[in-house]
Amino acid sequence: MGAVAFAESSFFPVPPDVMLIPMSLARPQRAWLYALVCTATSVVGGILGYAIGALLYDSIGQWLINLYGPWRQGRGLPRRLRRIWRVDHPAPRV
Repeated sequence: MGAVAFAESSFFPVPPDVMLIPMSLARPQRAWLYALVCTATSVVGGILGYAIGALLYDSIGQWLINLYGPWRQGRGLPRRLRRIWRVDHPAPRV
């Protein structure tokens, strides 16, 4: 689970919650330990992600952006989100 949290925060777009929730429900006495492991490894992975962007953008960073296709440089994101999650609901009346 720590490896998933690390990878998610640096280069792999799958959140560790998919593993964290069932593991915490199965062993509630260890839920805080699981959350601590996810948080710590996510922070370290975030530092790696920042380093990839800041120091290695021309090599690894550009390769990762191209790997994710239509998501590159944010293009297509709002349209895709509207299609998947239907975020175009009207605002509630107050």
